[in-house]
Amino acid sequence: MAETQIKQLIKMMNDIPTSKDLKVYLPSIQIKKKSLKRISKGDIILLKTEDIAVDIVEDDNIIARGLYGNYNEIPSILIDKFTRDKKSSKRDKRYHVVKILLGTIEDSQLDIGKIVKLKNDREHHLSLFLRDRLVAKARLVHRDREIALQIDEVRYND
Repeated sequence: MAETQIKQLIKMMNDIPTSKDLKVYLPSIQIKKKSLKRISKGDIILLKTEDIAVDIVEDDNIIARGLYGNYNEIPSILIDKFTRDKKSSKRDKRYHVVKILLGTIEDSQLDIGKIVKLKNDREHHLSLFLRDRLVAKARLVHRDREIALQIDEVRYND
């Protein structure tokens, strides 16, 4: 009898849909190839924006957009709209396109107008990627009423 109950429990657990994590990115930035090679700890990169729009990505497809901010002192995303766009990474001879990962959220929490807690260890910390390779770690700061990245650690050695 206990064996039958275990089999039924396993079947029930397999039937429950599991949620997966979706990546949350700031809009990609273009950095001159020469400048990226010279990037160092403490450098500031202005994002030229006053609010922080984000893309919510699943398998290189943008599935939703939102706004990043603190809600009740917790880094969160306000889901703004659903979309089905391909995350683009345009190539240029003089520039690298750098992706900025803010963190992850659970896909089960997506709903327009909903505020979703960002899953990351430290508030306002980001990872910068070049073609899926980590090049730097940074944090969000304010400079001259604009949002900027301050580089905390550099891993770029191309």
